[in-house]
Amino acid sequence: MKTGTNDKINRIIFILLSLAFLAIGVYGLARGKALFGSSAANSGLFSFTITNFVSHNHNLFWPIVAVVSLLIAYLGYRLIKSQISSQMPLKLINLSSESAQRGNTYLRSTALSQILQEDINSYPYVKSSHIKVDSDDPLPLLMMKIDVTNEAKLQDLATRLDQGISSDIKKSLGTHSCKSCAWVRLVPS
Repeated sequence: MKTGTNDKINRIIFILLSLAFLAIGVYGLARGKALFGSSAANSGLFSFTITNFVSHNHNLFWPIVAVVSLLIAYLGYRLIKSQISSQMPLKLINLSSESAQRGNTYLRSTALSQILQEDINSYPYVKSSHIKVDSDDPLPLLMMKIDVTNEAKLQDLATRLDQGISSDIKKSLGTHSCKSCAWVRLVPS
């Protein structure tokens, strides 16, 4: 997936869920205010067979509801964790030169990672990429995970990464060298 696809999917899912919950809430309020008639306002929300089933099987029903709720919460947690862990935690890269006397200039490593990721995603045959810039060491570490199609020319990609991306990082950070590591995965086109 290209950058931003997860965000678009998340927005669509949350908008649809919000609209569904809004519709359910509006229906409940309208029913309670007797907009569908007084018999609907005074009757239960669920039919007698459902309430009868729950009351006769409450020892089994509520534990199953609890397990299903926990499973849904766990799956949501895993989804959010996978999306957050793919992003670099907030780190600042000091761009100030050693001779700077007034103030410092900092760049968020996530901003640099996003720019590089967009650049790599524009390469031919690249399906997606995840880029992290780690600036804890004196030399910045550039970590790249790149998904390419089977038709990709890996030597051209390696040359482009080495001469293009690495040199851009060196210029941006004002350093003469940087460490880089790339994991390339072939995916069907």
